[in-house]
Amino acid sequence: MNSNPATFRPILKALAMAAAVCAAPALLGAEENVVEVYPPRVLVLAEPQTSSPFMALAEESTGQLIRVFNRLGRFLPEEKNRVLRALSSMPGDSLKSRSGPEDAARLLKSDLLVVLSFSQTFRTHNADIKIRAINPAYRPLEKNIRVRSRIPLNIPLKLAREVSRLHEGLPVKAIVIESDEDGNALINAGEWNGLKKGVYHSEGKRLEIIQPGEYHSIIRANGLKAGDSVTIGAAPESGAVIRDIEGRIVKNTIMAYGLSSTLLKNQDDEGRFAIATCAINPGGSLCLGGYGSFLSTYYMGFRDPKPSLPGILISTGTYFMQLSLVPFLTGFKGNFFPWVDDGDKSAKMRRLHIFLWSTIPLTYTAAYFDQLAHQFQRTEHLPPFFMYRDNMALLLSAVFPGGGLFYKGYRVSGWAYFFSELGLAGYASYAWDEGNRGKYALAGAGAVKLVELISAYLMPSTYRFFNMELENDIRELSLILEMRQFDIHEPVYDIGVLRHF
Repeated sequence: MNSNPATFRPILKALAMAAAVCAAPALLGAEENVVEVYPPRVLVLAEPQTSSPFMALAEESTGQLIRVFNRLGRFLPEEKNRVLRALSSMPGDSLKSRSGPEDAARLLKSDLLVVLSFSQTFRTHNADIKIRAINPAYRPLEKNIRVRSRIPLNIPLKLAREVSRLHEGLPVKAIVIESDEDGNALINAGEWNGLKKGVYHSEGKRLEIIQPGEYHSIIRANGLKAGDSVTIGAAPESGAVIRDIEGRIVKNTIMAYGLSSTLLKNQDDEGRFAIATCAINPGGSLCLGGYGSFLSTYYMGFRDPKPSLPGILISTGTYFMQLSLVPFLTGFKGNFFPWVDDGDKSAKMRRLHIFLWSTIPLTYTAAYFDQLAHQFQRTEHLPPFFMYRDNMALLLSAVFPGGGLFYKGYRVSGWAYFFSELGLAGYASYAWDEGNRGKYALAGAGAVKLVELISAYLMPSTYRFFNMELENDIRELSLILEMRQFDIHEPVYDIGVLRHF
């Protein structure tokens, strides 16, 4: 850079002005023009609420959105004192009018306006967010979004996630405040916007940030003059923000629906799950077949659980088939016990007999997981380890055929994988010495297992009450179907159609 002090005089003057404004933002009145001093600004307002819960929800949601805007560095939230001064100069009920929020944003000379409103249908809380561009340059960002949740704590987080998505791929837009003849310029974007010292590109041109400040930077680029608009291709870290928000949503949801925080009253649901799977359920199923698997669900804390009759019939039938198939195939001449080698069972029959008996514990486990999935869906609770649901489903499928699918609520798919893998593996043990037929069957079982592992890890859960908390902007027209327990013996079903205006 040119070392002549006169060259820097416009830049230093502009920096002094920026420092004075940033040091005392509360002193700026709503009527003052600060467009060229600050980055583009956003006004976040909530419509007036009449109930205390909605007032608290509005305050928390507004705070969450302001934090996200600050973190992503594209729109600077209006300073609270300026907002209060602007609102105090407006008629008392102006915010209740349709144009009131936009009038406030124009008075503040904001670039973007975000308006929040809240409502409730049945057990579900709804929140609407309207994004309007006061500055025409940001008109592509205009949209209406509606989110819903049964957990009030998740509403502010879901709104913040939608605002984070709004920032995906959004470049930095800045205005040149001062420039000199050597190509040096001062822009109203800096470290707050995520800019660092280095080389960027602006609309195909090279731009070097020489000295970044909090809201301003000295840059070097050719052909810039005061008042020019600069677009810098630096994307915000919206992905990291979204992942952080979704992690908090999942934690809130598990706290609301998890066994440990509900039925078990802070007892160890994960330890109970392991004990029931490895010890309690096998003992009960040995005596009572599929019904024993249902009784084992009591250990997980379910109050008045209801059995799944199809699951009991399937698992009990499979259990008796494993016990009696080989005796039946030998005309009931072969010994009932597989470890007894007699002349009425061929070598391949004996191998099949051993395989069927040795896989009985897998049938017990599949029956138990099936009954658990039924209870989780019916009572709206989540399985243990659900914070790590994909890894847990992968682990269960690796150990138990269909286990990960049952864990995520796919009962039919769980049984399909169970019978496919055990059927192919059973045939492989039976036909192992008949050329390559046994090996092909075993390879087929391995291929099915691989597909199961991929499905268990990648497929989302079927628990609708959980998926509602993770869903994005809901559709224009959506059906609401909910079940709630009026008392122990009487369920009540709510049905409704939600229209997003």
